[in-house]
Amino acid sequence: MYKRSQKTLVTEEISLSQIDIVSETINKLEYLKDNVRKESIEWWWLDQGDAPVIEVHEAIIKDREIVTFMRRKVSVKIAINIILENLRASLKMTEKERTKLIRVVENDLVNLTELIQNIKEAHSIVEDLHNILSYLEKQESTEEIAKLKKIARGTIDWIREIFYSNPAEWTNKSQLFKNVIKKLKHDIK
Repeated sequence: MYKRSQKTLVTEEISLSQIDIVSETINKLEYLKDNVRKESIEWWWLDQGDAPVIEVHEAIIKDREIVTFMRRKVSVKIAINIILENLRASLKMTEKERTKLIRVVENDLVNLTELIQNIKEAHSIVEDLHNILSYLEKQESTEEIAKLKKIARGTIDWIREIFYSNPAEWTNKSQLFKNVIKKLKHDIK
Protein backbone atom coordinates (compact mmCIF):
# COMPACT_ATOMS: atom_id res chain seq x y z
CA MET A 1 0.00 0.00 0.00
CA TYR A 2 2.78 2.44 0.93
CA LYS A 3 4.63 1.77 -2.34
CA ARG A 4 1.51 2.48 -4.38
CA SER A 5 0.99 5.79 -2.59
CA GLN A 6 4.62 6.71 -3.06
CA LYS A 7 4.42 5.84 -6.78
CA THR A 8 1.27 7.95 -7.13
CA LEU A 9 2.98 10.84 -5.40
CA VAL A 10 6.02 10.59 -7.71
CA THR A 11 3.74 10.47 -10.78
CA GLU A 12 1.87 13.53 -9.56
CA GLU A 13 5.15 15.38 -8.96
CA ILE A 14 6.31 14.51 -12.47
CA SER A 15 3.01 15.67 -13.91
CA LEU A 16 3.12 18.90 -11.97
CA SER A 17 6.69 19.43 -13.07
CA GLN A 18 5.72 18.88 -16.69
CA ILE A 19 2.78 21.26 -16.30
CA ASP A 20 5.09 23.84 -14.72
CA ILE A 21 7.47 23.56 -17.65
CA VAL A 22 4.62 23.96 -20.14
CA SER A 23 3.30 26.98 -18.22
CA GLU A 24 6.75 28.55 -18.16
CA THR A 25 7.14 27.92 -21.88
CA ILE A 26 3.77 29.57 -22.51
CA ASN A 27 4.93 32.67 -20.60
CA LYS A 28 8.17 32.82 -22.59
CA LEU A 29 6.27 32.43 -25.86
CA GLU A 30 3.93 35.28 -24.89
CA TYR A 31 7.02 37.44 -24.41
CA LEU A 32 8.41 36.29 -27.78
CA LYS A 33 5.05 36.99 -29.41
CA ASP A 34 5.14 40.60 -28.15
CA ASN A 35 8.73 41.07 -29.34
CA VAL A 36 8.03 39.63 -32.78
CA ARG A 37 4.92 41.78 -33.11
CA LYS A 38 7.01 44.90 -32.39
CA GLU A 39 10.07 43.94 -34.46
CA SER A 40 8.17 42.60 -37.46
CA ILE A 41 6.79 46.05 -38.21
CA GLU A 42 10.25 46.75 -39.66
CA TRP A 43 10.30 43.60 -41.82
CA TRP A 44 8.78 45.40 -44.84
CA TRP A 45 10.47 42.94 -47.20
CA LEU A 46 8.65 40.04 -45.47
CA ASP A 47 5.18 41.65 -45.28
CA GLN A 48 5.79 42.82 -41.70
CA GLY A 49 6.02 39.23 -40.51
CA ASP A 50 2.75 38.18 -42.15
CA ALA A 51 4.35 36.17 -44.96
CA PRO A 52 3.76 32.39 -44.76
CA VAL A 53 7.30 31.16 -44.14
CA ILE A 54 7.14 28.27 -41.64
CA GLU A 55 5.31 25.00 -41.31
CA VAL A 56 3.93 24.11 -37.88
CA HIS A 57 1.74 21.33 -36.54
CA GLU A 58 -1.71 22.24 -35.38
CA ALA A 59 -3.10 19.57 -33.06
CA ILE A 60 -6.67 18.45 -33.67
CA ILE A 61 -7.92 17.41 -30.24
CA LYS A 62 -11.13 15.68 -29.22
CA ASP A 63 -11.96 14.58 -25.69
CA ARG A 64 -8.48 15.49 -24.38
CA GLU A 65 -6.79 13.25 -26.96
CA ILE A 66 -4.91 14.09 -30.12
CA VAL A 67 -6.89 12.97 -33.16
CA THR A 68 -4.34 14.11 -35.70
CA PHE A 69 -1.94 16.90 -36.59
CA MET A 70 -2.52 19.31 -39.42
CA ARG A 71 0.69 20.77 -40.85
CA ARG A 72 0.26 24.31 -42.16
CA LYS A 73 2.57 26.89 -43.68
CA VAL A 74 1.92 30.13 -41.84
CA SER A 75 3.54 33.40 -40.83
CA VAL A 76 5.85 33.65 -37.83
CA LYS A 77 3.12 35.48 -35.90
CA ILE A 78 0.52 32.79 -36.57
CA ALA A 79 3.05 30.04 -35.84
CA ILE A 80 3.59 31.43 -32.36
CA ASN A 81 -0.17 31.49 -31.79
CA ILE A 82 -0.59 27.88 -32.99
CA ILE A 83 2.22 26.70 -30.74
CA LEU A 84 0.68 28.59 -27.82
CA GLU A 85 -2.72 26.99 -28.51
CA ASN A 86 -1.10 23.55 -28.63
CA LEU A 87 0.67 24.16 -25.31
CA ARG A 88 -2.47 25.46 -23.63
CA ALA A 89 -4.41 22.45 -24.88
CA SER A 90 -1.71 20.14 -23.51
CA LEU A 91 -2.43 21.39 -20.00
CA LYS A 92 -5.86 19.73 -20.16
CA MET A 93 -4.60 16.38 -21.48
CA THR A 94 -3.47 13.19 -19.87
CA GLU A 95 0.26 12.92 -19.27
CA LYS A 96 0.67 10.47 -22.16
CA GLU A 97 -1.15 12.72 -24.64
CA ARG A 98 0.59 15.82 -23.31
CA THR A 99 3.99 14.20 -23.82
CA LYS A 100 3.07 13.25 -27.39
CA LEU A 101 1.99 16.81 -28.15
CA ILE A 102 4.99 18.40 -26.45
CA ARG A 103 7.39 16.36 -28.57
CA VAL A 104 5.81 17.81 -31.71
CA VAL A 105 5.68 21.33 -30.25
CA GLU A 106 9.34 21.10 -29.24
CA ASN A 107 10.39 20.49 -32.84
CA ASP A 108 8.20 23.35 -34.08
CA LEU A 109 9.68 25.65 -31.42
CA VAL A 110 13.24 24.83 -32.46
CA ASN A 111 12.39 25.56 -36.09
CA LEU A 112 10.59 28.77 -35.16
CA THR A 113 13.38 30.20 -33.01
CA GLU A 114 15.96 29.37 -35.68
CA LEU A 115 13.81 31.02 -38.34
CA ILE A 116 13.33 34.16 -36.25
CA GLN A 117 17.11 34.46 -35.81
CA ASN A 118 17.59 34.00 -39.56
CA ILE A 119 14.95 36.63 -40.32
CA LYS A 120 16.71 39.08 -38.00
CA GLU A 121 20.03 38.43 -39.73
CA ALA A 122 18.40 38.77 -43.15
CA HIS A 123 16.68 41.97 -42.07
CA SER A 124 20.01 43.50 -41.16
CA ILE A 125 21.34 42.64 -44.61
CA VAL A 126 18.19 43.93 -46.33
CA GLU A 127 18.48 47.20 -44.41
CA ASP A 128 22.09 47.58 -45.57
CA LEU A 129 20.95 46.97 -49.15
CA HIS A 130 18.11 49.46 -48.72
CA ASN A 131 20.56 52.09 -47.42
CA ILE A 132 22.82 51.44 -50.41
CA LEU A 133 19.83 51.88 -52.71
CA SER A 134 18.89 55.15 -51.01
CA TYR A 135 22.43 56.40 -51.49
CA LEU A 136 22.46 55.34 -55.15
CA GLU A 137 19.12 57.06 -55.79
CA LYS A 138 20.76 60.37 -54.85
CA GLN A 139 23.65 59.88 -57.25
CA GLU A 140 23.79 61.10 -60.82
CA SER A 141 22.25 58.49 -63.08
CA THR A 142 24.90 56.57 -64.98
CA GLU A 143 25.10 53.11 -66.45
CA GLU A 144 27.23 51.96 -63.51
CA ILE A 145 24.78 53.39 -60.92
CA ALA A 146 21.86 51.71 -62.72
CA LYS A 147 23.75 48.39 -62.62
CA LEU A 148 24.47 48.73 -58.88
CA LYS A 149 20.81 49.59 -58.14
CA LYS A 150 19.69 46.56 -60.12
CA ILE A 151 22.04 44.31 -58.10
CA ALA A 152 20.81 45.74 -54.78
CA ARG A 153 17.11 45.38 -55.72
CA GLY A 154 17.68 41.90 -57.12
CA THR A 155 19.46 40.82 -53.95
CA ILE A 156 16.56 42.01 -51.78
CA ASP A 157 14.15 40.11 -54.03
CA TRP A 158 16.33 37.00 -53.80
CA ILE A 159 16.39 37.17 -49.99
CA ARG A 160 12.62 37.58 -49.93
CA GLU A 161 12.21 34.59 -52.27
CA ILE A 162 14.39 32.39 -50.06
CA PHE A 163 12.15 33.04 -47.06
CA TYR A 164 8.97 32.52 -49.04
CA SER A 165 10.10 29.29 -50.70
CA ASN A 166 12.77 27.57 -48.57
CA PRO A 167 13.92 29.42 -45.42
CA ALA A 168 16.31 26.58 -44.54
CA GLU A 169 18.40 27.70 -47.52
CA TRP A 170 19.25 30.95 -45.70
CA THR A 171 22.02 29.38 -43.64
CA ASN A 172 23.92 28.40 -46.78
CA LYS A 173 23.34 31.73 -48.55
CA SER A 174 23.77 34.38 -45.84
CA GLN A 175 27.50 34.80 -46.40
CA LEU A 176 26.90 35.27 -50.12
CA PHE A 177 24.60 38.22 -49.37
CA LYS A 178 27.11 39.73 -46.97
CA ASN A 179 29.68 39.52 -49.76
CA VAL A 180 27.28 41.27 -52.16
CA ILE A 181 27.04 44.17 -49.70
CA LYS A 182 30.84 44.38 -49.41
CA LYS A 183 31.16 44.37 -53.21
CA LEU A 184 28.47 47.04 -53.62
CA LYS A 185 30.11 49.26 -51.00
CA HIS A 186 33.47 48.77 -52.68
CA ASP A 187 32.06 49.61 -56.13
CA ILE A 188 30.37 52.77 -54.84
CA LYS A 189 33.68 54.28 -53.66
